[in-house]
Amino acid sequence: MVEVAVGMAGEHTSVVLEPIDAQAAAGGWPDTNMEQRILYAITEGWASGKPWSSSPQSGERYAPRIMDVKFQIPIKIGKEWMEKALIEGRLTNETYDAKRKIVGLKVV
Repeated sequence: MVEVAVGMAGEHTSVVLEPIDAQAAAGGWPDTNMEQRILYAITEGWASGKPWSSSPQSGERYAPRIMDVKFQIPIKIGKEWMEKALIEGRLTNETYDAKRKIVGLKVV
């Protein structure tokens, strides 16, 4: 079970079951279920003030690195998935905090 932020501003929390995904563990392309979990985690990151980033220079916020740690998706596949989602318009790069110059991924 994983605690997640819910609501538009993430003002509440709930718990969800996080299934083990054999395909991701084997290093394959994320299936539909895994993609939904990733998109949900990206939304959760935005709501919690720690938006995932498409830039490798962002350190611990770099989306492919988070996907590797959290979902066991190799960084190379995570990068390809993220780029595809950006091209398809499922994700955008948005300014989260202009004052601190924080840009992050947001689910469309």
